[in-house]
Amino acid sequence: MSRFAFGLLLVAGAAHWCSQGVRVVRKPAEQDDHDDGAEVEALDRDLFVETDGLVSANASLIEDEATASRRRRRCSLSTPKRNRYAGGSQPARAYMIAQAHSSTQLESFSSTADVKWDSWWAGYVTRIEIDWRGNEVRRQCSCGTCDDYFRWAKRILFEVTECRYPSGRWANAFSVYDSSADHTYSFSTWTGRQFSRQDTVTESIGVSAGVSYGPFSASASYSYVAQQQTTNVWSAGTNTTHSWTVKRGESAVVWKYLLVSKCYNRVNMFLEELTYGTNIFHGTTDSRPPTCNPNTPGSCR
Repeated sequence: MSRFAFGLLLVAGAAHWCSQGVRVVRKPAEQDDHDDGAEVEALDRDLFVETDGLVSANASLIEDEATASRRRRRCSLSTPKRNRYAGGSQPARAYMIAQAHSSTQLESFSSTADVKWDSWWAGYVTRIEIDWRGNEVRRQCSCGTCDDYFRWAKRILFEVTECRYPSGRWANAFSVYDSSADHTYSFSTWTGRQFSRQDTVTESIGVSAGVSYGPFSASASYSYVAQQQTTNVWSAGTNTTHSWTVKRGESAVVWKYLLVSKCYNRVNMFLEELTYGTNIFHGTTDSRPPTCNPNTPGSCR
C-alpha cells in the first residue's frame, strides 16, 4: 500500500478544518430596472466547517500529494457560469475567476472588500482576483496550465457579446453668450463609440459593430437615428472639429445627440455602458436642451 493510500485511511474525515460545496440562495436587494441580477440566484461556494479536531500526522502528507496531483493535471476549460454578481447599476470594481463546482465561475464585485479571497472558496481552488482594469491582483494555481486557463477565462469574462437598453440624450457641445462680434467658432466633439471606462480589457478587446448597432436597430424609438450613422460610429471613435457662426450680440448653445446602451458578456454579466456620439447637432439660445426628437424625421430642423 502506498504512503498516500495508507495516510488516507488514517485521516479520512478527520482534518480540523474541511470544506464542502454548497449552494447559497441570494435574494436581491433593491435594484434598478435594468439590473439583470435582480432574480433570485443560487450561488456556488465552499462552506468551511470545523471537525472534532482529530488531526493525523499524515494530514499534511495527503494534502501535499493531492496538491501535486492537481498540479500535474491540465486546467479544465469548464463551462463558464455567472456566480457572485455586482449587479447592473454600475460597472464592477473587482472580478474573480474560479475553477470550482465543475464550472468556470465568473464573479464581479462592487468593492474589493466583497471578494472574500480566503473565505468563499477552499484554499486549493484555482482562482484569480482581477482589478477593474483587468490587472491580476493575486492567484492560486492548482493545475498545470493556469496561464492558458486564466487567459481563456479572462476573455470570456471581459468580452462584450450583447448590448441592451438603448437610450438617447442631448449633450452640450459648445456655448457662447452675447457674442462680442460676428464670429465663426471652432469646437471639438467625440464622434463614435466611447466606453464608460478607459484602458480596460473590455476596451482592448473591442465590441463588434453588429453588437453595438443591435439594440438601436431593433428599437422603434431609435432605429431611425441608428440608420443615419456610419459604420465607424459603431466600431470606433475619434475627435472631430466643427464650426458654428454667431452674430454679434447673439447667444448660441450647440447640442450633440448621443446614443447609449448597457453591454454584457456571455454569462449575462454587466460590463460597461457604451456611448455613441452621432453626427446630429442642434442649436438653441439658452442652456435648456432641445425639445425636438431626432428619432422623428423632420423634428429637429
